[in-house]
Amino acid sequence: MWKILPFAFKNLLRNKRRTVLTVLSISVSLFLLGVLLSVYAAFYHRPMPPGSALRLITRNKISLATILPEYYGERIAKIPGVKEISIFNWFGGTYIDNRPEHMFGRFAVEPEKVFEVLTEFEIPPEQLEAFQRDRQGFAVGKSIADRVGLKLGDRVTIVGDIYPITLELNVRAIFQGPDDNNTFFQWDYLQESLPQGWRGFHEKVSRCQGQKLGKA
Repeated sequence: MWKILPFAFKNLLRNKRRTVLTVLSISVSLFLLGVLLSVYAAFYHRPMPPGSALRLITRNKISLATILPEYYGERIAKIPGVKEISIFNWFGGTYIDNRPEHMFGRFAVEPEKVFEVLTEFEIPPEQLEAFQRDRQGFAVGKSIADRVGLKLGDRVTIVGDIYPITLELNVRAIFQGPDDNNTFFQWDYLQESLPQGWRGFHEKVSRCQGQKLGKA
């Protein structure tokens, strides 16, 4: 190997322009790769709260919008180590328009359980009570409230895309935590608003205790 190094070095100097362009092309490629990896890490590799290690998300393997049979809830609850289960159904929809600042997660949940499962979020007790009491209650992450300009008492309209309905919601709570870029409204309100054939038990989030189950 060492014998061919002088020969290789000599050939590099035969055409200096070609050598320089080769080095520059490799450097630019490595630079772009580094930038893309950094952007990916910034968006998707955020530190997770400690409680997430004890949660298991169960959904239909086809898509977020595909219904999971209702009886799965009872089956999941019987698994050893499961402490609590809570509906966590992706709604989607459009708030005002499709501009990036108006795009955020919108989930139908059980108001009595969701913040017992998602323990990393902080919510004032009086706001939690108001959210649970109002059938059209809307709980908004602080990051979203600040970005969009929502405040307690505001009326919000979400036009469905996956679901053929329009929801009218009242902002009753603003919660905050390490990843508060989601919003929650009542599962029962969604079920009451849906046509009969659309009703069902969709995605579930199980909070487990005493063991780390990972994700599915």
